[in-house]
Amino acid sequence: MSKIKTKNRPLKVLMAGAVALTPVLAVGVNADKASAATGYASIDALIADLNTAYDKLSDADQGHLVAAQNQINGALAENAWEDNINSLLKDQNNDNARTVVKELVKLLASSHSVIGLENAFKEFDKNVSDDNLKNAFGEDITKIEFVNFLVFVESNVFKELGKKDNFSSYYDIFRDVLLQSATSDNYPKITDGIRKTVKVDEVPTVLQGILAKAKITDDQKDAFVKLAKNYNPATPPVGGGGVTPPVTDIPDNDNGQISTTPDSMESNPQAVIDAINDSKEVNELVLTVEETQGTVGIPALVMNALLEKNGSAAIVAQVQGASYSIPVKNVEMAEAAKQLGVTAAELKLTISITPVSNILDKDTRYKVLSKAIDFKVELVAPDNKSVELKSFKHPITRGIEANSNLNPATTLGVVVQADGSIIAVPTYVNDEKSALLRRSTNSTYTLIEHSKTFIDVDKGATWAEEYVEKLASKKIVNGVSSTSFKPSKIVTRGEFAAILARGLGIVATDASKTGFTDVSTSQGVNKNGEITAVAEAGLIAGYKDGTFRPYEEITRDQAAIMISRAIDFIDSKDVKLDNSKKITSFKDYDKIGAASRTHVDKVYKAGYLDGYTDNTFRPLADANRAQTAKILYNFLQSIKFIN
Repeated sequence: MSKIKTKNRPLKVLMAGAVALTPVLAVGVNADKASAATGYASIDALIADLNTAYDKLSDADQGHLVAAQNQINGALAENAWEDNINSLLKDQNNDNARTVVKELVKLLASSHSVIGLENAFKEFDKNVSDDNLKNAFGEDITKIEFVNFLVFVESNVFKELGKKDNFSSYYDIFRDVLLQSATSDNYPKITDGIRKTVKVDEVPTVLQGILAKAKITDDQKDAFVKLAKNYNPATPPVGGGGVTPPVTDIPDNDNGQISTTPDSMESNPQAVIDAINDSKEVNELVLTVEETQGTVGIPALVMNALLEKNGSAAIVAQVQGASYSIPVKNVEMAEAAKQLGVTAAELKLTISITPVSNILDKDTRYKVLSKAIDFKVELVAPDNKSVELKSFKHPITRGIEANSNLNPATTLGVVVQADGSIIAVPTYVNDEKSALLRRSTNSTYTLIEHSKTFIDVDKGATWAEEYVEKLASKKIVNGVSSTSFKPSKIVTRGEFAAILARGLGIVATDASKTGFTDVSTSQGVNKNGEITAVAEAGLIAGYKDGTFRPYEEITRDQAAIMISRAIDFIDSKDVKLDNSKKITSFKDYDKIGAASRTHVDKVYKAGYLDGYTDNTFRPLADANRAQTAKILYNFLQSIKFIN
């Protein structure tokens, strides 16, 4: 096939995305006005950009796109697809919306020659009026403004599809870009109109149905992807309201951290998405407010890009004196979207950090080391209705700066409750004047000084003095009385589970729903739902009869199973396994049950649980309180939940 000159050849380019050519809708409108609206110097310049991409294709790929054009035209002519228009309308009695959406879908699903393209847009111009748009979307929107918005959408679709290797992600890209564009501040009227009128999340489904009816082949899809990779607009935008949003300078640091500001995120989320996609590694997305309080917002599409890049990556909000870090996988949007009546992709995550009055300042029982900071997280819909996220499946990290230098051994982070009571939080002092607090619920937090020892622990009374005192000073372990710890006393299953819950800062969603027939909140070991919390986290399992047996003494292999599951639950890169250590070297290896061997192996290699001097492991031996303190301290210290 020989290539045809620009003015006469078909634009075999947009199998399901002719929106990039919608500036031609301005046929019959003053050319200068059309140019200003689209951001292109002329319609010919836009067509030239697309033809440049087309010229780079092989003759075979050009042929595939020509064939696709004919097949799609045939599918549209059958009109059966129009039955699906209602699925896109939030108000099925809005005839103006039906008219606009029908013509829009035809436009999206069409591919045209240059001459045919003009005719098609003239038909759109004839069938859709400014009044249609106004009455459809409830906003004073002109066709030129609408066209400009669609150019912005399709430009980004091409850009994102060009980064992929196949067509399979096209529909998700189209949906995400359309939703992201619909939240752009460049098009506030269209944004509001589309949100109110169209189920944007369903548009790709309708397009997919048309392409299926057209029997688009894999070769044709591959040709479209190649075109997207070639598409590179060479004509700089001109006039007002161009399709390219302002450029945001987002540095990509060597340590896998992308930093930006809330203003930059709001004005150009696509730039943040690009920075994420273009980075080799992303561990954190950091938004900084240069004040002592503030709120940051992160669109769902940015979170999705971060999640796709690295499921363990965190969003970090920073103000002067405090920070909040949440792994993006912990933000569950589906239920909130359902409550708010929107799609998940329309949501925005907001993190607010606010210094508040510290009621502990007047309490003589405590030496207060910092301000009290309130942390609040919400998922917000386009109409500003929101759902507050008060608790999470995993512990969330908060940073608080102290008034003076901190002693890691005695610095304790606490939740400050309205009645002045406190709840201890796993605390790690990460530099001289700041500490990291880990807990799965949001509230008001502060730092206090706290130290604790016992008569039968202090001054070398037990070999485990260091471990017991460090854990007791963080309120992770308690004594049997205010003065006695009883390090040789055997630990029960319930006690071990409760210590683990406090050490990890995990809180039960509903403390009363224990899941076990022999566990309730009336028991001391589950007073605050500690056993329930570790059960929800998947760290413990009961017996076949539905019991947990909290008062049964715990064995070493049972303790190993809980710690092993906790390692997986926390998913910390700080856990290092020494693969040179083999549990098969223990003389009593065969006594380690098959169900617990992988867990014992992991905990042994991590250095949390050792064998005895006679080269035995003794899996069925009981674990006493001193041994438990050492096991838990070694684990928590390695994952930086304690110093």
